[in-house]
Amino acid sequence: MDLIEKMVLPQSEQHILLLKYMLVLAFMIFIPYFALVYGSLLNSLLIKSKQSEKSNLSYDIIKLLTFNKYAPIGFGIVPFLSIIFIYQQLLHQSGAAFTGISFLLLILLIAGTTLIYFYKHYYALQILFGNDNKLINAENTVAESFRANVNNYKKYGKIAFVLLSLALYLFEGLVNYISNSINWVNGFLSSLNQLNTVINFIVFVIVSLLLSNSIMLWNFFRNNDEATSPEFALKINKLNLSLTLILPSLMLVNVVFTSVKSLSYDYFIYALASVAILLLIAISLFSSIKHNKIGNSNLTILLLLIFIFFNIIREQYSFSVNIQLHENILAQNYIDYQNKINAELGLNEVKISGEDIFNGKCIACHNFDKKIVGPPYKDVLPKYEGKMSNLVKFVLNPVKVNPDYPSMPNQGLKPLEAEAIAEYIMKTYTEKYK
Repeated sequence: MDLIEKMVLPQSEQHILLLKYMLVLAFMIFIPYFALVYGSLLNSLLIKSKQSEKSNLSYDIIKLLTFNKYAPIGFGIVPFLSIIFIYQQLLHQSGAAFTGISFLLLILLIAGTTLIYFYKHYYALQILFGNDNKLINAENTVAESFRANVNNYKKYGKIAFVLLSLALYLFEGLVNYISNSINWVNGFLSSLNQLNTVINFIVFVIVSLLLSNSIMLWNFFRNNDEATSPEFALKINKLNLSLTLILPSLMLVNVVFTSVKSLSYDYFIYALASVAILLLIAISLFSSIKHNKIGNSNLTILLLLIFIFFNIIREQYSFSVNIQLHENILAQNYIDYQNKINAELGLNEVKISGEDIFNGKCIACHNFDKKIVGPPYKDVLPKYEGKMSNLVKFVLNPVKVNPDYPSMPNQGLKPLEAEAIAEYIMKTYTEKYK
């Protein structure tokens, strides 16, 4: 844990923005992959338990999932570690503590995905030896432990499902914990029983099944699999349509119970966009059911990925709103860190000139003793005497005050620049016009 803290580096505004983009990218790899993993495993177990005659179909689903033994590392573990590392960078010194739960999550994800491969390999041997198990049960044919593993291959799938369910629920709890600054005070455990965590996990399970079902149908359609009857495909599409129609209600509840501090205009835009995508998915599925075909599965897959992307962006806007003040602290810490390094190296610090900022940004609209676009400073500065912090806040985030003048546009100044211009205009006003 101390090692992770030592890996945290000072972050400038540009670095913070880049980290946010990288965070979205890591989520866009991690979420779809584990949605497919989780949904496919669940489908395989359900089909095997309810439709024994479709044993090979159950195996085909899990075989499609485990297409490469290195996939869990590249699409699961590495993105997960990236997400945790970026969160550590962005929330350094914020009071949010999640290193311990991150380590537990990593163990659960590795154990769960490893057991899926055990499930696949012993499942393949079960099919190879035949359902009667004559070869497996023959004396001295194979070792006792090997026979037991092949005969009880389903236990690996069930244990993997339990471990992944726990891991993914904890992951939703972690994202909810990090995205709401109120939780930082109450601790990680407080986020596990919150409604948003429960709803987000249910949404994840539904999306997992939708994605797995759609890819399963797409694979059958591509390979012209005769083992899959049109009736079975129709049943899957009806299930997908039912699941799709549940999602908007869950998303509405999620938005209602999201902290007001986490909401923004962009958050609602992407929430509405997500609902619109769900509507398109429902239309596509209804068309497939009406015409009794499975050829639209590729469109459903594409729309599901777009839905996942919009949801990730929505959650990231919520996260950004919560850490906005902390970002300013990190950016200032970076400036202090730079100044310290420059001082140690004997480099001259660049002094911020309030007069230069005034001449470059303010003089076109403002004057001290006459109206240009904005009011003369000698009329508005008296109310800021002894309240320099209020003046700095106004410069950083201007708001309309006097209806006789237009709103002042945000100049994009950094905190130290805002302090410099505030000191300059107040000093000039005091010396010449007071």
